[in-house]
Amino acid sequence: MRKRLKKAKACESLKAKDIPGIPDNDLLLAVMRWMRDKAGGGCEFDVIASLPLPCQYVYACDAAVVEVCNGGLDQYYFNTGGVFAALAEEGFRAIGSPPLAAVMRQADQVAEKSKVIHEEHGDGLFDELDCAFYNAMEAEGYDALCVAYIRGNAASFGD
Repeated sequence: MRKRLKKAKACESLKAKDIPGIPDNDLLLAVMRWMRDKAGGGCEFDVIASLPLPCQYVYACDAAVVEVCNGGLDQYYFNTGGVFAALAEEGFRAIGSPPLAAVMRQADQVAEKSKVIHEEHGDGLFDELDCAFYNAMEAEGYDALCVAYIRGNAASFGD
């Protein structure tokens, strides 16, 4: 328990110089906690938009991944309104996953055409794209791509 609390406190005060010492399996979580802590005090979009572009990309990509893995693209658009969708598409391309970027672009087009921001979700509109997203995530090695991107842009992460 103490180890977990210590890790959480370290994430709150993340410094760019700390990035090299954080193990790969903890790095994405550490930077996401750092960014979520920053966003917790105000308008999420404005706070994230004020961060360096590599931070914006990682945040948008991981927010998409978390929502899609939890309930599919339908849930992503329902819960977030798709506010980070275009940034996630750019981010997936930036981290080195054109297939995930393509799925996000297609999903955004479907959402725009159908005005998927509605009262109910789960109508199967995104079922095929959900499968494509999961397959691309696995085939592309999303976590490893994110870690490599963060390490390559370490100066952008942390206070």
